[in-house]
Amino acid sequence: MIDIKIVDKYLEDLGNPDPKYWPAARYEIVKLGPEVTEFLIKFLKHKNSVMRGRVARILGEIGDKETVPFLIELLMTDKDSYVCSSAASALGEIKDSRAIDILIEKLSVKEPKVRKEAARALGALEDPVALEPLMKYYEKSSGEEKIWAIYALIKLGKSELVYLLEDNLKEEVLLAAITVAGHLNLSETVPLLLELLNISKDVRFRIEIIKSLAQTGNPVVKEKLEQYYEKCRGEERIWVIYALCKLGDRDRACVIMDVLERDVRKASAMALGETGHKDSCNVLLKTLKSDEGELRYRAVQALQKLGDINILDHLEQALSVESETYIKLAIEEAISCLKKGEA
Repeated sequence: MIDIKIVDKYLEDLGNPDPKYWPAARYEIVKLGPEVTEFLIKFLKHKNSVMRGRVARILGEIGDKETVPFLIELLMTDKDSYVCSSAASALGEIKDSRAIDILIEKLSVKEPKVRKEAARALGALEDPVALEPLMKYYEKSSGEEKIWAIYALIKLGKSELVYLLEDNLKEEVLLAAITVAGHLNLSETVPLLLELLNISKDVRFRIEIIKSLAQTGNPVVKEKLEQYYEKCRGEERIWVIYALCKLGDRDRACVIMDVLERDVRKASAMALGETGHKDSCNVLLKTLKSDEGELRYRAVQALQKLGDINILDHLEQALSVESETYIKLAIEEAISCLKKGEA
């Protein structure tokens, strides 16, 4: 039986203008699962549009198909673009075919963020009914919207449209195109990504390119990144090490462990979790004693991803002394996931 008073407290944090309260509240509510959805549905009519949007996204993460009619109604009737884009995103997460018609309809509204989320959701649903409307949407869209239209069309089986993504990699919407290439693991884009890595002057683009290249399993990419490693620094170098680990060079994780004790520590912690290198656990556990809350939080997330059940006692100890609520919640979630893995 769920204690509604506890849920009320999480919902109060959800509506707090201070953004630091929102992630912890979201994680805890999602963890409660479908048992709390009936209570959450009432908040889809809340007077605060931010609350309506956040609750919609949480319902999407919970994934209870019983909420689909309510999310459809929200998408149909709400006048706020953030709320509507959140409802579309949630319907994409749940992947229920009942949402197809309204998502197609929203491809033609005036708010770009709603159109974009509707396209992404239709891609996630992978229903061929959306193919023709998405083609029309693609033809009249531009910028980031066009990229997500291509993403949706490729998800619906139009793999020959990869060339469109390649064209856009050469244009102005680089970050979205690079991200999509990584999501779809498109080997055809590797030459372009490598070219962009060497010519782009924006470190954000370069890091996103490196993350995408890490998914390819391509030995040529590994060779190129080994060369690139010698000329990059800081956070970018950490992500190159991450990519090389993903591409088979497991010994590189030791370098990240060294850096974790010096600079760009948050990026190092994130990358260590992604490598799956369990030898990293000891240095991450030391990091749980850092005075920097955000670093402790990243370390907990990394330890959860590494999945080593031998660290449970250490996490229990860290939980007993942790003062920040959002980090406590992250530790509890990590402990729960590790115990499930042990079972």
